[in-house]
Amino acid sequence: VLPAPPDPEELFPAVRARIAALREEGRTLQHPEIRLQGPDRRETLPPAGPPAPTRPLAAFQRGVEALLAYPLMYDPDERQTVVAALNPRVTAVLRRHSSARTDVVNILGGLVRRNPEALWDLFDAVVSVDDDPELKEKLAAAIGELASTSPRRQDRR
Repeated sequence: VLPAPPDPEELFPAVRARIAALREEGRTLQHPEIRLQGPDRRETLPPAGPPAPTRPLAAFQRGVEALLAYPLMYDPDERQTVVAALNPRVTAVLRRHSSARTDVVNILGGLVRRNPEALWDLFDAVVSVDDDPELKEKLAAAIGELASTSPRRQDRR
């Protein structure tokens, strides 16, 4: 003998509350209709509203995009010229990659983790090779934000 199914009248408020909570957290955009229907009752949960707005780029992502706005960052030799202008103690531990985006992520991430003060050295190196005023302004804003949100290393010698 199987147990009786749950009473839909008791279950539906819990389903309604759970779907509402998930929607509020942005974890579901339930499109199918959820309906409780009986001889004397019909209740339907409305479909999800419009999707949540896209999340703005984080400071790190803005830094990557600002660097990749420079055409020189797509040329491995010019990218190496920029890296070579940085302190060798900093660049010695940077992971490098042949893909421009991956290399920029590695360079920027390495500087943020190991020596956030060197972010401004990176800025100087980039604008020394290409001093486009519009790109320079965007890069300065991105580096400034990234530098201000990066933790300062306490183990400096």
